[in-house]
Amino acid sequence: MKKKLRRILEIFLLIAIFFIGLSLSVTPFVDDIERSLIDWRYRTTYLLGKSPVVSQDIVLVLIDEKTVCQLETICPFPREVLSNIIAAVNDLGAKTIALDILLDFETNQTSDSILAATIREAGNVIISSMVEYEGNKPVLREPLPFFTNNLWQPNFTNLSKATYQKRFAISELVDGETVFPFPIVVSASFMNMDPMEFISEQNFDIRDFIYINYAGPSEVIKGFSASLFLLENKPPRSFFENKLVIIGAEHKDARDYYFMTPYSRNFLNSDISYMTGVKIIANATNTILKDNPIKPASSLFTFITAIILAIIAFLVFRKIKLYWGVIVFLFGILIINLLSLYLFVQQDLIVSISMLSISFTSGIISVIIVRFIDTRTKAMIDKNTNLYNRGYLWEYLTLHHRKALKRGTALTVIMFDIDFFKKFNDTYGHDIGDVVLREVSSIMKDEVSKRGIAARYGGEELTVVLPGSTPGIA
Repeated sequence: MKKKLRRILEIFLLIAIFFIGLSLSVTPFVDDIERSLIDWRYRTTYLLGKSPVVSQDIVLVLIDEKTVCQLETICPFPREVLSNIIAAVNDLGAKTIALDILLDFETNQTSDSILAATIREAGNVIISSMVEYEGNKPVLREPLPFFTNNLWQPNFTNLSKATYQKRFAISELVDGETVFPFPIVVSASFMNMDPMEFISEQNFDIRDFIYINYAGPSEVIKGFSASLFLLENKPPRSFFENKLVIIGAEHKDARDYYFMTPYSRNFLNSDISYMTGVKIIANATNTILKDNPIKPASSLFTFITAIILAIIAFLVFRKIKLYWGVIVFLFGILIINLLSLYLFVQQDLIVSISMLSISFTSGIISVIIVRFIDTRTKAMIDKNTNLYNRGYLWEYLTLHHRKALKRGTALTVIMFDIDFFKKFNDTYGHDIGDVVLREVSSIMKDEVSKRGIAARYGGEELTVVLPGSTPGIA
């Protein structure tokens, strides 16, 4: 293959495979792999002791196994009991009470009335809601009107399930109205601010999303069992005074228990394979209050990094033997993972390991393809004459013979040799004979290059194949 043609082919393949790789990096299959890689970064951060600390302003009240066993009930949780818990927490001086329980349906009039009265009397309760989709249209599942108070505003607790509760949008547009996630609404209320004002204060982009900076596995964020508030001796006031108290379900039958955590890839200990929604909300709220969200790296940064990795892989692989390729490939993937881990731990940035790895691999694949084409080309060419060899001649002739029979077109094959070539070799030597053979071959190649092929059949015997040409035209 000529050097100029080879360079063009290499560049074309690199660009083509690079963009094919980028398109693959956003497929559901690769997205599943990326989730696991995010899990790995969360876990490694936790093992390195770099996870964020839990805000001392956040307190959890958990409707856990002990609570439901004591009441001999599960779902729906008795609303008169929920009313007692809210009243007790409020009496203990809580500044803001976040209720991570949907109140979008009626149970019985007495219980509902008691709970509604308690919420209004407390005056500091934020009630969650949910955004669902009917096709592509978002629909808000709001609490029943008599439960809402002057603090009520639309919000959504259903953080992005597409990433197994690792990230959430700063806002959603529902029926032309901007709706904020529950953690932001709760945090803004705790800071005595409007959500839009709070977002501006935190320098969040309303169109963006952020990743939750988890403090650790499920057991890291602890809380008080709701059963304690059903006793005469309540927990100490000092734990709740001027705090943000999040009330939610923790028992195994809670309907949000299926949410997977960043530590879900633990096959040895299934007890920490899941995290209830209330603790996911707590981690998200902690991320907001501590102002340490993990933000996705800019598209421009990711794209430029991907291009650089593809070019590096391409340039390195062109210089080495293929058997070194496995070592270089593994080393490159290791560097990509370490780079992403550094950005995650030290810069609170998340980049797609899958995208960078695919881009790196695209540079390698382009070199492998070019080398394969080179090898294939060399296998077809006679080194001495630079004509096609006998093996490719039969391959080409068989293919075009079939086509000629199928289409009823002409096919001309011309075979000839160089007269007295053996005597010429014996007289002037084989080196001079090779020069003559190459010159004759070059003339043949130039004459037939656009109409067919010229090949060396053997020795001084040469062959020309001209598809579509009659003997007269040939």
